[in-house]
Amino acid sequence: MASPGTIVLNTFFGCISAVTIVGNLLAIAVFVKDGKLRSTGDVYILNLAVADLMVGAISMPFTIAENVIGYWPLSQTFCKAWLLVDFTACSESVLSMVLISFDRYLQIVKPHKHRAKTFRMKVVLLAITWILAFLMYGPAIILWDVLTGVSPIKVNRCEADFPLRSAAYTFAMSFTEFVVPFGLLSYLYAQVYWHAIRWFRRRPSSSDGGRGIPTELGKMFHRRLAVNLTILLLVFFVCWCPYMVGTMVLSQCTSCIDYHSIAFVALDWLLWTNSAINPFLYAYCSPRFREGASRLLPKCCRTQTTGHISPQPV
Repeated sequence: MASPGTIVLNTFFGCISAVTIVGNLLAIAVFVKDGKLRSTGDVYILNLAVADLMVGAISMPFTIAENVIGYWPLSQTFCKAWLLVDFTACSESVLSMVLISFDRYLQIVKPHKHRAKTFRMKVVLLAITWILAFLMYGPAIILWDVLTGVSPIKVNRCEADFPLRSAAYTFAMSFTEFVVPFGLLSYLYAQVYWHAIRWFRRRPSSSDGGRGIPTELGKMFHRRLAVNLTILLLVFFVCWCPYMVGTMVLSQCTSCIDYHSIAFVALDWLLWTNSAINPFLYAYCSPRFREGASRLLPKCCRTQTTGHISPQPV
């Protein structure tokens, strides 16, 4: 019989899963309904929504079921398949965020190169990221027991315990999956911010015959742009950093952290929560996505689309 605390905790996890599924399904529905989005960088947002939907619809529910039952009820083969989807989808979610930031960088800093990118080129780039996401953990999940003779999957539990098997591999993958993307996101968004500010400052001021943009609007633009970019980076850092740091510490010192403790489970769910937040940070921050989502929602849930003051969609 599950304890009240366990019931409350898994109910909370179920709510996170539901928000992840609904939010990302809405983002995908907007893209499918509005064909014009296919000619823009929003195709990367669609890809992000697909990866995050996999996390919400596959990664989270099976973990909740395992927690409720108390053990993994299916075969090891199915466990490997589930782990493969989970790790690949999470890695692709990060790579999609990097693609979105790179697309915005090109759109604002190098618009001529951004215009030269065709839809087919974007699809090829997305295919490459899915291959990379699979290669990060896929071969290890599939072949670890074959190559080492030791199964990475616990008996009656479905969890890859790479941190307990190979410190070097775990540290390298954690660095590749979090530190490198975070560095790229920080650099690209810093370039977007400074270039957008320089673009704005070169606009005619309100003193030039009243034809320019008011100074107060410029300040509002700077503030909104800084806040938006800071939130994007901060959410990714807060959701991913604790788990990755914990994993890297565990890879070097297995006695320092209990891999099966509630605290470590919470870090895992904090990482997954990023997939629940992403639709609101990326899809619904796009004016076209926001308008499309508003048309799909019931009238009682719609919000009026406000003006967009940035020189380019950010």
